[in-house]
Amino acid sequence: MGNCQTCGWGDDEKVEHVFRNFTPERLNGLNYSTQTPKMIIGRVRLGLGPDTQAFFSPGYQKPCVYYKCQIQQYKKQMVWEGMDENRRQVEKWTWVTVFTKEKFSNFYVQDENISIYIPATSKQDYCRIKGDWNEAGNFNTTNKQAGYKEFNHSNAPYFIYQWMYETPKKFPQGQKYRFRERSFELNEMVAVLGIPMMSPNVGLTLMPLTGVSMSDEELESRGIFKHIWEEVVDKWKCVLVTDDDSLIGGFQQQVPAITGIPQNQTQFRVPDNPMMQQQRMMQQQPGMGMQQPGMIGMQQQGMMQQGMMGMQQGIPFQS
Repeated sequence: MGNCQTCGWGDDEKVEHVFRNFTPERLNGLNYSTQTPKMIIGRVRLGLGPDTQAFFSPGYQKPCVYYKCQIQQYKKQMVWEGMDENRRQVEKWTWVTVFTKEKFSNFYVQDENISIYIPATSKQDYCRIKGDWNEAGNFNTTNKQAGYKEFNHSNAPYFIYQWMYETPKKFPQGQKYRFRERSFELNEMVAVLGIPMMSPNVGLTLMPLTGVSMSDEELESRGIFKHIWEEVVDKWKCVLVTDDDSLIGGFQQQVPAITGIPQNQTQFRVPDNPMMQQQRMMQQQPGMGMQQPGMIGMQQQGMMQQGMMGMQQGIPFQS
């Protein structure tokens, strides 16, 4: 199976194609003894240990188990258009990714009192994603001061601003950029696709798909293009994850929200950047900036000076 209707598909389209040829199942009543691929619906949660803490997405600062943020530049690019004998390359204005930052944590998918473990960090590319992007708006670099105000208004993280404006050779003046981000937040509805198995150490675990998880006959009966299955599954040996509403269907109202999430998993942790740190402290403790000079005031002043020195000297962002 397969023809030029899949030409130009990116990772998102390939993962979506596999998802669309499976039927979503809830954990309650799931038959995992067959060790066959299953598409499972549930809500995202972390483990319950005292040291288990979510990290926060850089732009929207949401507690999550996964995020990916990008800066894209609007520029001319050669792209493919048309199909079959009419397929050709043309020059068009399009968004081109110039910066990407991605992070994953191990997590669970839960439905009422049943959960399944996804060891997302056990190997590189354990999970392949079809996710919804949150666009934070466009901005330009015509004027640094105005550009920063527009960039800041769009909820873009400080470290990306710092990286852009302290490396002007990478980001020429007068160009148009946008910031976007996607994440899997705590309590968010997701679908995961893999092989559920019982592990003696952590209980029900979602193991990665492989090229032999389904035969050619099974792929054909489901309507999955074999070459897409090979490009996504056989190449990466992965679990698939999505928060796409069109794939999750009507399960949003059926799977109850998780209650009693530990506070340490949702408390915002102050970023390392001293200027953002001071801004967060001022927001959380009104009137703090009005205190008389003293130890706290000296610490704030020191953080501001450190941040300004970093901007002036072009200190690169440290991940």
